[in-house]
Amino acid sequence: MPQPDADSDLFVSVREKLPTDQQPEFDAFMKEYMNFNTLFQKSEADLLAMNEKFGEYYVQVVDVENTPMPKQGKPGGWMTWGMYVSMGQRHDYRDALKNVTAPVLVIHGADDLQSEAASRQYVEAFPNAEFAVIENTGHFSFEQQPEEFASIVEKFLANHKQE
Repeated sequence: MPQPDADSDLFVSVREKLPTDQQPEFDAFMKEYMNFNTLFQKSEADLLAMNEKFGEYYVQVVDVENTPMPKQGKPGGWMTWGMYVSMGQRHDYRDALKNVTAPVLVIHGADDLQSEAASRQYVEAFPNAEFAVIENTGHFSFEQQPEEFASIVEKFLANHKQE
């Protein structure tokens, strides 16, 4: 993902949408969540619990009535921290992405916590990218607006059909 700025960082977005009086609690949670010094003292269950706690904050700031969350299993334990350790909390793939010559479709839900500007960073990173916005949906447009999502993908694939 391109280097996030304040409006593209999920953790910053969640914090900004929390009630002001809850932000210090979230800050303390994030300090522990991203404390790699104690990471290997935690069990899989500890890490699952931390991911679930972040999920509670996330759900609190998302309009769940209009942006229902898809059903999913447990939010990963070591897998999540494996990604953070290998890539860091913030990472910049722009140099690698500019070498991708395949057509790329970036779909953004208009009601996503991630800003449209942040999603457009992907379009700017890939040399052959297209961008589409789906109204009345958040991050999970494939589940919240499946017909619109399928229509956009179908048109994209038809336009890039190899003969």
